[in-house]
Amino acid sequence: ENNDHDNYDIDDDLLLFDNLILQSSELSNTEAADQLLTYKYNKKQCFIDNDIMECIKSLWNESIIREIYDKRNITRLETSSAHFWNKLDDIQNANYLPTEHDILLCRFVTTGLHEMTFRINNDTLDIIDVGGQRSQRRKWIHCFEYVVAVIFIASLSCYDEILYEDTDVNAMVDQIELFDDICNNTALAETSMILFLNKRDLFTE
Repeated sequence: ENNDHDNYDIDDDLLLFDNLILQSSELSNTEAADQLLTYKYNKKQCFIDNDIMECIKSLWNESIIREIYDKRNITRLETSSAHFWNKLDDIQNANYLPTEHDILLCRFVTTGLHEMTFRINNDTLDIIDVGGQRSQRRKWIHCFEYVVAVIFIASLSCYDEILYEDTDVNAMVDQIELFDDICNNTALAETSMILFLNKRDLFTE
């Protein structure tokens, strides 16, 4: 189930793979792939079945899966996913607890508006976290009134990535255009702009 994108369609992802040229041999363990496709995770049991874990391990060891991951600028796989695939034995342990590093590498896509209030000394600071995806932008355009500052977080590593909602658009170009629109919004003429460049480690790699 995917609730992160209003117009998500698995056929869009399959179309990308149809046009993807891969050098590796074809997938050998198709049974594991079929089993994963039909698997429904039970949130109440708080663990993944052992046979499913073995399927994931088997697929991660396939050269074609590794190549698809290496082409994640096109296939749109999360960079941090390899971190978890490489520690499946730890995750499979019933006593596994995520480390701080594990938590930091989890991706949680912001949808809608999320307001947080911080009190520092005698000052109150309200921060509104908004989703940056195209489908989310219309939800926060009205929040500009009474804004003191805008914190814009941009990814440095997406210079060669395609946009999730439009495979014809470069993700970096979309970020630049959005930042330009926000900076030149008349409602923000007196508002401070703070630009954070994120994922420098991935950019360096």
